[in-house]
Amino acid sequence: MIVTEIEKAVACYRKADTEIKNGMILLAADAMHKNGRRVESEAFRHIPNDHVIETAKMDGRIFLGASVHPYRDAKSAHAETMRCISAGAVLFNWLPAVQEINPQDDRCVPLYLNLIREEIPLLVHYEVGSAGREGAGHFYDPCKLTGALDYGLKVMVSLSPANVRQVPPSDDRVFNEFIGMLSLSAARKWDLYADITGLVAVSGFPYLEKIRQELDNGRIGPERIVGRNNLAVRQASDFFCEMSLENAASGRTREGCGQLPGSGLNKLETFDFDVAAFTDIRKILRMCNRPALQDRH
Repeated sequence: MIVTEIEKAVACYRKADTEIKNGMILLAADAMHKNGRRVESEAFRHIPNDHVIETAKMDGRIFLGASVHPYRDAKSAHAETMRCISAGAVLFNWLPAVQEINPQDDRCVPLYLNLIREEIPLLVHYEVGSAGREGAGHFYDPCKLTGALDYGLKVMVSLSPANVRQVPPSDDRVFNEFIGMLSLSAARKWDLYADITGLVAVSGFPYLEKIRQELDNGRIGPERIVGRNNLAVRQASDFFCEMSLENAASGRTREGCGQLPGSGLNKLETFDFDVAAFTDIRKILRMCNRPALQDRH
């Protein structure tokens, strides 16, 4: 993607969406790597850090959500991690099911240690309700993050509903184990949070209701839920996809282009969530050397 295309996307988004006025974390997605090599057949899923870095340079309200695949060559992974930190990354982004990352793999440890040292969180995306995860469970299971949490890594887990073959919350082992992780976080001294705004969709309603029940009965503390506070969080692939649509130029964006909605926090109130009790995402990010992010309201 050349710079002029990025400039057009930023200009279009300013007209099409007011969320940018409150700030936006734009999420890169590193290419899939195996045995230290990039998998070229999966390159279409790749949104390089450079694209997001260049976009953030054009508007001070856009922040870098970097992505580094831990299966890169060790030297390359370290260099890219440090480059993104120097570029002002406020978090690092993984999509394990897409990038085929097992968080328990030893190759992840150097990234964990770098992020812990810099006090930068890791955002990890998981689908709930999928009935087809048996073949590669470690790509779909947030319980694989326990080792990273034991090291002291700050982790946000973003939940979104699966598109096909859904099962109810009561039958979703992975979802229920993750609820158990949240409930154990204080005792285990885990810095673990859940971003549930991605569940604001019809297929996610049963999961929102289950989470609300767990909050009401005290099993989960509200401080374990992330409050966006009008700070948008978007996959860069969604951002550039939306801005390339014809109707974006007329002040409209297409819903459902990608995985994450821009916001959704206000809609959580319709489920009787006390969103004021949630942890402001800016507090999770506040040690990332981006003070302007703390001051926005």
